[in-house]
Formats: sequence, C-alpha cells, structure tokens
Amino acid sequence: SDLCQDTDITQFKFLKLLFAGNIVVVGDENQLIYEWRSAQPGNLSNFEQQYPGATKLYLGQNYRSTKKLVNFFKEIIPTDNGIASYMKTDNPDGVEPKLIHYPDQDTEIEQVIREASKDPENSVIIARTNRTLFGVQRTAAGMGIKYKNLGKKDFWDLNEVKALLTLAKDAVGHQHAAESLQSIIREHNLYNRYRNSGDQMNSDPVENLNNVVKIAANRQENLGDFLSRVRRMTYGRKSHKEKDLVLATVHQAKGREWDNVFVIAADHGMMPHKDGELSEERRIFFVACSRAAKTLQISWTGNQSMFLNDYGFDEFEERNDGSLIRE
Repeated sequence: SDLCQDTDITQFKFLKLLFAGNIVVVGDENQLIYEWRSAQPGNLSNFEQQYPGATKLYLGQNYRSTKKLVNFFKEIIPTDNGIASYMKTDNPDGVEPKLIHYPDQDTEIEQVIREASKDPENSVIIARTNRTLFGVQRTAAGMGIKYKNLGKKDFWDLNEVKALLTLAKDAVGHQHAAESLQSIIREHNLYNRYRNSGDQMNSDPVENLNNVVKIAANRQENLGDFLSRVRRMTYGRKSHKEKDLVLATVHQAKGREWDNVFVIAADHGMMPHKDGELSEERRIFFVACSRAAKTLQISWTGNQSMFLNDYGFDEFEERNDGSLIRE
C-alpha cells in the first residue's frame, strides 16, 4: 500500500483482512492532509503495534530537491518522526528559499505571475484555497497570460460568473463594458440570487461578480469587445499543454513536483487557515513547499504565517515596489 498515511479506519481494517503474512506499506505522516476526508493519523506511525515484528525502513534519500531546499524542509517538518535525520540529497546546493512580504494582494499576485511566467513550463503557483486561486486566474487572464488550472473549478466556470457572461451576450452593444455589467447585475438581481451559494474557503459570489466588472473596467471597451477579450483570455485554459503556467491548491499539487514553486498568501489566517486544524495545516504547508525541486518562493501580504516565525524581518531587505525580501 502506497500513501498509507492517507488511509481511514475502514481502509486500514481492509488491509488487515488482506494480510496473509507479508505486507509492505509506504508513506509519510508529515504529508497527511486528508483528515477532512477521514484519513486516520497513526495508521502509519503505529504500524508496528498492529503488525508486531514489522521492520521499519527510512527512505530519506530525496531525488527531487536541492540541498538548500531539503535543509529548509527539515526545518519546517511538521513532526520529526525520525525521518528528518535521514533526509538527504546528492543534488546540487541550489539557492535558499525566497521569503517575500508584499504591500498588498494585488501586487503579490501580479509580481508572482510575472516571475513564474519567465519559465511557465516548469513553474507552479500554489495557494491554500480555491478562493485565492480565483484571484490569480482573474489577474492572469487580465494580463493575457495563459494558465492551466489543476482544479475542476475555474474562475470563469463559476455559476455566477457564467450567468453574468451569458446575460451579457444578449445585451451586446456599444455601451461601456463595466457599466453594462453593473446594470445587468442590478437588473437580474444577481447579488441576491447567488449571495449564499459560495463558501468562505472557496468562493464569495458577490466578490466574483464584482471582479468581472473590475476586469472590464481595466480598459475603455464596449461590452462586445470585452466578451471577445474574455474568450481570447480563457481559450485553452484547460488545455494540457506543458508550456502553460500551472495553478493549484496544495491538495491538487500533492504528489507532483516542479522546478519552481511559488507559494502565495502565506498569511496568518490563510496558512494556517483560520478554519483548519493546526496540525493538519502545518502538514499542508510542508506539502506545498516540498513540491519544489530547484527554487521556492513563499509570499504574503499581512502578518506572516506562524510557520515562518523563525525567519525574522531583521533579515529582510526592502525593494522598489515596497516589498520586503529575504533570500
């Protein structure tokens, strides 16, 4: 059994029923991020109690990441269950992770997209929630940058956004796009219709409708031109072309790797998420960072994540855009 840390009680009992004298399981409880799906902590760490005489082997060789990244992973490891002392790599030294505090979320998203787009084929932007990713999708589309979203839901596929765009197709004219969209929202009572259809973790329908208007307000164009721009911006966004910049939540990124990983919104209250269980949130942060093979950048805009408390601001330098960086 691979990924044994993600098994729930029923699955683990099923393994015992299959047991006929020989069994091998592989996993790492520091990467258990599915407790909300009933994955049971302890199935792996208590394995020897369930199967007396079992032999434990530490697979500490890291074939993915540079030495400096592996050292960072050892510093942020959620629980040192013995594996940290075995973690090593024969890869090059590489560079230290970059920690950046941006003055506001718009600046963070725009700058991260620009940086990640320098090597889109080998880069990923990772966020804790789909709601944060919607902001990245919206900004990337507005910047004319194609992306591939690993999740099932894309900003432009949200029910309220699709409803607004569908209604807009029937109202195409020469009036200003942003003003037309605002009129459609009021006329069809879209705020009230969709207000309670989202959830705090993933989506705020009112915010999403307003963001469509904001995109339209970025340029002086009529509604028809705006809809044409949306079609161009979103064309192929679900394609599997490797050259497109990848966007993912931590859960969508699990089990994958990229040369360049950009973890965004590492603010306290977001990572760890205020609605999450702290020990699992710590594992989620560890999984996000350990997707990186060559470079890792972690950024935030408010108070930095408690998981970064060991990295003080006395080591940061101010840049021209108002951000503070440690590298």
